[in-house]
Amino acid sequence: MKIIPVILSGGAGTRLWPKSKKNMPKQFIDFGGWTLFQKTLERIQNPIFDYPIISTNISYLNLVRRYLSKYKMKKYKILLEPVKKNTSAAILSSVLLDEIPFEQPMIFFPADHLIEEVRQFNKAIISNKKYLDEDNISIFGIKPNLPSSQYGYFLTKKTSKGFSKVSKFIEKPNLNYAKKIIKKNGYLNSGIIFASKISIINNFRKYQTKTLNFCIDAVCKSRVSNNVYYLNKQAFNQATAKSLIILDEIGRGTSTNDGLAIARAVAEYIHDYDSLGCQTLFATHYHELTDLPEYLAKARNFNMAVQRKGDTVIFLHNVEAGSSDQSYGINVAQLAGIPRSVIKRARDLLRFYASQEGNGSGQMLIEDDTDKEISDLLAQLLGIDLNSLSPIEALNKLNEFQQRAKDS
Repeated sequence: MKIIPVILSGGAGTRLWPKSKKNMPKQFIDFGGWTLFQKTLERIQNPIFDYPIISTNISYLNLVRRYLSKYKMKKYKILLEPVKKNTSAAILSSVLLDEIPFEQPMIFFPADHLIEEVRQFNKAIISNKKYLDEDNISIFGIKPNLPSSQYGYFLTKKTSKGFSKVSKFIEKPNLNYAKKIIKKNGYLNSGIIFASKISIINNFRKYQTKTLNFCIDAVCKSRVSNNVYYLNKQAFNQATAKSLIILDEIGRGTSTNDGLAIARAVAEYIHDYDSLGCQTLFATHYHELTDLPEYLAKARNFNMAVQRKGDTVIFLHNVEAGSSDQSYGINVAQLAGIPRSVIKRARDLLRFYASQEGNGSGQMLIEDDTDKEISDLLAQLLGIDLNSLSPIEALNKLNEFQQRAKDS
């Protein structure tokens, strides 16, 4: 039985930013006459492979079709993810197509890999085919020649059956730990999986039953047109990891540039780390980060709705789509009870800094309004005719002046 190759091509592939963008992920970038997706299609021209299944999304459908036409592939299937999920949902949905028999061997290729020793790689596939059964899942490792904290690793143990069994996965260790892994003959995790259909289903049934049920529903309710499977959005959208990451003001404890760099790096890491696959709420005051949806396909901007009346801002406690056009730190400070003179001074300084950013000019505002307000109070105090005030009126007037002095 030939092997069905599944090409996983729905990811954003933003690690080559700014070259790779939302509508042009790295698997489709032209590297001087060739792309990584093209190289993946070339690898499956070998007779050991059957027709391909391409898992992608609607944004990349035309790109995928263009390459399939270029290589004159008439038999294929395309699965369109209605929303971007992690790799596991894409793998499982591909496996669940009815026409694929349970014993079918399937290999899952990320579309952004470059494999130069194709003949040697195909030999490794053929030699491992005999180990496929109802439970085993094979992964391909790469022997590292240098330690790195940018990749995942795994350790193995020899078995009496002739193959090595994975004993431990280590995801992006620090450099010192990576050195220890290499000394233990560890492998880099290539992300290439080789298994039978029934093995994939059995492992999901054992470890991720909920995801299995949602994906079955998404495939069964899919719409099919011209070899393209449009997976059911409502069902597929529920096939997600269980965690929720909440990040508040990452990078605020250092300089602006350092903080911005840290915040962006964290956002990109979570976005590109497929094995996380969970929803993330990232709160920030860095307006520079509002361009992330242009480069990270799964990123979206939201802001807290406000109603403005002059210098007064009313927070409506509603979340709206889109980025905010400004920050409201001074308004929050005012609500927190910061003295009025401090708020006024902060507004003056804010206008000064804004003028500097706009045209590089402007003079620092050093006038202190406190003295002027005290002088006004003294003038009004001296103008009061104490003989004409009743005791109650005198106490009320004193309370008024005291309150104004506190606000100053």
